[in-house]
Amino acid sequence: MGLEQFKETYDFGEDCDSINALMVWYSYTYGGSVEYTIVDVDGNGISELVLADTRNIIDIYTWDGNSIVKLFENCHFGDRSRLHVLTDGRLLSEGSSGASSASCKIYSVDAVTGKLSLLEAYYCDGNGPDSYMTGYTYLTESEYYDLLDSWLKESAFDTFEWISIGGNNKQVPEEDPDKPSESVNLVSALSEDERYGYNLFLSNFSEQGFGNYPATDTQKETIQLIRFAFTYNNINAYDRIVVMHDDTNYYYAIETGYVDSTLQYFFGKTLQHPAENQIIADGIIYYDGYYLFPASDGEYYGYLSIINGLYLNEDNTYSVSFSVYAISVDAYYSGESLYAYYAMNAEQASQCTELSYCYSGEAVFDVQSSYHLLSYTRNDK
Repeated sequence: MGLEQFKETYDFGEDCDSINALMVWYSYTYGGSVEYTIVDVDGNGISELVLADTRNIIDIYTWDGNSIVKLFENCHFGDRSRLHVLTDGRLLSEGSSGASSASCKIYSVDAVTGKLSLLEAYYCDGNGPDSYMTGYTYLTESEYYDLLDSWLKESAFDTFEWISIGGNNKQVPEEDPDKPSESVNLVSALSEDERYGYNLFLSNFSEQGFGNYPATDTQKETIQLIRFAFTYNNINAYDRIVVMHDDTNYYYAIETGYVDSTLQYFFGKTLQHPAENQIIADGIIYYDGYYLFPASDGEYYGYLSIINGLYLNEDNTYSVSFSVYAISVDAYYSGESLYAYYAMNAEQASQCTELSYCYSGEAVFDVQSSYHLLSYTRNDK
């Protein structure tokens, strides 16, 4: 059955207009195409229409006996949230709701109503269990990503026969090497929640004064990553920090396992830890599986990143430009939610009296199970 036959057999009605418009535009803009496959996903005898760009499933429809049913209303699959059809007919939605948290759900499609039935739901959070995540089972980061990876290996995406239904997939003329390439800034197409997610991810670096990355040599980069992991957990998962002392000094310490899980989440890498106890550098000590930092008074971490530009690179990584602002001390320590600041766009941030501009920067990251930072550059005043 082809697409036209599908249309003739099943009445799209008005739902056809609700196809994930952002990802359709996104695919067309970057010279791709929107593709479809018609397959009985769940083996109930009813064909599903699955739509994708060249990288991801962006929408899925089924038939309830009268009209097409859009399975996921108001979906934004293809960027921060992703949808997968598994080989056993179940559907997996997964993504990150912030820089330190992620969640996934497993669904089946009801053969009678064409509606989704939730089977399982899991989440992980760098801050530990969250009472607001009702209906989800909490997992540690390692448990969560082990489970997610086992499901992703069951993806049926590459087994489907995808057929192009349009787009800018004509032959691209040879580029003039002397002509600068033009990239489309995707920031204006982001929803508030998506913008919040990018700002929050970048703020994990700006709040601790993260420097240029990768560093100029391996030793400096190792120290930079150890310090990032310690500071991130000191801010966001303080229960992972323990107090140690010798005869004269007190230290804040973090286990190497927490260092590795943090670095895997943010950078997609881990470290080779010392085999013997030793002084690393900059006051950092390695001792019996812990990194120790000299105890000090509390620091101010209210440095917020606001995304200005978001661009897709040819290798499917993303480049971003951002501005860093200091949140006023009164606002930062008020006890009120800071969501409104993290969800701001560039214009709102520049006009906010509670924010003070500090510097700008650029970063490159890729999107796996979470965002992985590849490079980070500060343009200080």
